[in-house]
Amino acid sequence: MSRGVFRSAWTYIFILLLFAAAQIAHRTPPVRHDSFFFDFSNVYSASRAWLNGQNPYNINDVYTAWAGSNHGRYLGTDDPAGMRTWAAVYPPSSLLMIAPFAALSAVPGHILWVATSNALLIATFIALFSLAGIHDRLSRILLIACALASAPLQCAMESGQLALPSCALIILAVFAFSKDRQILAGILLGVATAMKVQVGAPFILYYLFIRQWRVATLAAILFAVATMATIARMESIGISTWSADWHRNVAMTLDLGQINDPRPGGPFRNDMVNLQTLLDVVIHRQLDINFCVVLLYMPLLVGFLSHVRPGRAAGTDLLALSLVAALSMLPIYRRLYDSVLLLMLLAWAIARLRTNERAIGIAVLALLGEFLVPIDLVPFILRRTHAFDSIISSPWWQGVIVPHHAWGLLVATVGASYIFNHRTRPAAAPRAQVETPHHSAVTASPHSA
Repeated sequence: MSRGVFRSAWTYIFILLLFAAAQIAHRTPPVRHDSFFFDFSNVYSASRAWLNGQNPYNINDVYTAWAGSNHGRYLGTDDPAGMRTWAAVYPPSSLLMIAPFAALSAVPGHILWVATSNALLIATFIALFSLAGIHDRLSRILLIACALASAPLQCAMESGQLALPSCALIILAVFAFSKDRQILAGILLGVATAMKVQVGAPFILYYLFIRQWRVATLAAILFAVATMATIARMESIGISTWSADWHRNVAMTLDLGQINDPRPGGPFRNDMVNLQTLLDVVIHRQLDINFCVVLLYMPLLVGFLSHVRPGRAAGTDLLALSLVAALSMLPIYRRLYDSVLLLMLLAWAIARLRTNERAIGIAVLALLGEFLVPIDLVPFILRRTHAFDSIISSPWWQGVIVPHHAWGLLVATVGASYIFNHRTRPAAAPRAQVETPHHSAVTASPHSA
């Protein structure tokens, strides 16, 4: 390989790292009356209310718990209007998982959460290096640079989302399974599911499907125990309305103009990635939307499952596991930060660059390239210009521009499904390599996840 190609690979990596650093700097707010790590602050307060014997699904109790957390100016506000986007909707098991952090006052609790999330992220990269067989320095740094610059990871880090540690624990569970540590794998998957059920549950079902009973059963038991323990505490202290309150809160967040409103004009619709956001601009009845989602989704799901060969190898196949993640996000309400699990697909693609499947790796990296578009790019532009005022309510804008990450997920899922369903072997033989003392003979793609 020529020195010029080697230098261009490092150029792409340097640009990605600069891009990632600029986004992180942009997303770190100054000291002000504004909620930072807002998703974590939300569930932290609900868990704190639960620990204090209050109703974690009564939003006033949640606000009271936050007000008594000694949060300071940097982490938030005492103004209820500033917290109107909070919602007490996290499932019971999440409250128990966050309890060790909620037992602390806000500042040390948030610091510990960020430190834990970052430590798990570092461990995730190490696990992915092993799972994908990425051994050279250039490919490893490329994976890190692509990940840090990607919108899903940026979104999860900014909001303190439970999705980040939950996705990390799932990948670590796969790594433990690859080392034949099935009990540890089950524990990690169970904790991930208890932390965020919609992220972890599809993997429990997948491990059941491929007949890895010990991992799936242990994970399911741990999730069930965490859920029942949380509910038992609420029932024991007389909070008998928690279920009705929880379901009412979920329904309220889906109302017109509320934080989870998936319809055109919804305030945070731009980071929803489920198929409904691609259809609701042309189809208006919810029943019809759901019917069309099923028509689009079922061929992808059936095609994937029909090509999965149950057995131990399926539990460590990064391409198959990436499709489990992607397919689980398409049919129901999901947000961009849950796509952190697609780091598995990114690692799989980068590993292909050193094999005779290099063209496939580049194609997958290109498919994942849409996730480099910042999560808040469209709102950022709209706040600074009125050039698009005349078209932002049009079906074209609401159906293509606003849900561009949903389109990105769908395209990546279709492309990865095609590759998975048509590949003839699980892995390709590495190319012969000639290493020099000064650099590695590998190319890097300008595309990333």
